[in-house]
Amino acid sequence: MNKITKAGIVLGSASALLVGLVAGVSAQTANESAQIAGTARAVGSTIELHINNNGKVLIRGIKVTGVSGNVVSGTIAWGSYSLPISVNGASVTRVARRFGGTAAVSEISAGDFISVEGSLDQTQSALTVNATFIKDWSIQDKAATFSGTVSSVDAASNSFVLASRQRGSITVNVTASTTIMKGNQSATFADITTGATISAVSGTWDTVSNTLTANKVRIYVNERLLNRRIFEGTLQAIGGTTAPSTLTVQVGNTTYTVNVAPNTTLITNRWNATTLGAMTTGNKVRIYGSVEANNTGTIDALVVRDVSLK
Repeated sequence: MNKITKAGIVLGSASALLVGLVAGVSAQTANESAQIAGTARAVGSTIELHINNNGKVLIRGIKVTGVSGNVVSGTIAWGSYSLPISVNGASVTRVARRFGGTAAVSEISAGDFISVEGSLDQTQSALTVNATFIKDWSIQDKAATFSGTVSSVDAASNSFVLASRQRGSITVNVTASTTIMKGNQSATFADITTGATISAVSGTWDTVSNTLTANKVRIYVNERLLNRRIFEGTLQAIGGTTAPSTLTVQVGNTTYTVNVAPNTTLITNRWNATTLGAMTTGNKVRIYGSVEANNTGTIDALVVRDVSLK
């Protein structure tokens, strides 16, 4: 196979057009070229251009100069030479991020470095590639999972800062499609509070800005605290004398709201049936029930025993 090599470009004999392209590369300073090559290497890309006899093209290290619709313009440089390249992304089958995640042509920006696979468009006078695959080395997002403690919450932007065990402080953005769980129960953004432990938050991590767009957030709950058990304390308030109603009960240093449903059993110290109307504030009560996963300050009561009532 006849080949022409110039400025680090290996050309097959598929088209004599390419000889003119190489002859038309523009001069630039060695410093500019070194800057481009250094930036490309910094994001993980090499500088390469391969065109086979069958017109298949592989180019790495294109610096993007502009994007218009599905057309990406850029240059590739060696030494004191740079070559303009046009990439047609209309028929691209996949656009990838640096770490393999899926992207789109619309996410490519001027200044990015891309690699391209495709075929040579021999109808164009300038070097044009009909791309089937584009990798943007500058979109440094990857799938990731972190855990840690919430250090702050910004309700206005639906985001929080996670003091992660893996990567320090990470800003986590929560969207309408983010699934939030508290223990094994569905939760909302309001359940993410400063000091809460996040057992796992997964999504797309931008390694440059250290920002995670969350797909799923799991707030840690000690499952043993959700088990049904007896709470003993002092009755501080009665929400109403007919169920459903609520009681406010001080248990140690914690004040609980106790949900009393129509099927909650109300009894005296001697296990006789009683009513909410018979109870008074200051009475000692024992409650059998469980705290809610989404609100550990609320007890769903199965039995309320007023031990002050005989």
